Amino acid sequence: MRVGFKVHAINFGDRHDAPRGKYLWWVSKETFDRAVREGVAKGYLPASARKSIDEAEMYKGLSKSAGTLGLLDGLYRVAQDYAASPQHAAETQYAKDLVDLGHIWRRWHRDNT
Repeated sequence: MRVGFKVHAINFGDRHDAPRGKYLWWVSKETFDRAVREGVAKGYLPASARKSIDEAEMYKGLSKSAGTLGLLDGLYRVAQDYAASPQHAAETQYAKDLVDLGHIWRRWHRDNT
């Protein structure tokens, strides 16, 4: 186990779903920060999404109040781009975290659309 490894709990569901964790993404701080930065750089997320990096650090995660549907969709687009890139096989933790996000995205859209 890495010393100082930080994990965030990003909840894409409402507060009532939180105990079940149906839309809860347990993600490393490094992955979350990087994915948000990449999403903003690629235009998948608005520049204001950068504030979610600081909010997640402060609260050790984010709740539904963070405008999470837009965040979920933008981060999913980052995950799709990354899955198609040659780096995908080399960076296992980042890839694993983004695969987990894909499962949550599909579950959310299956249940809510």
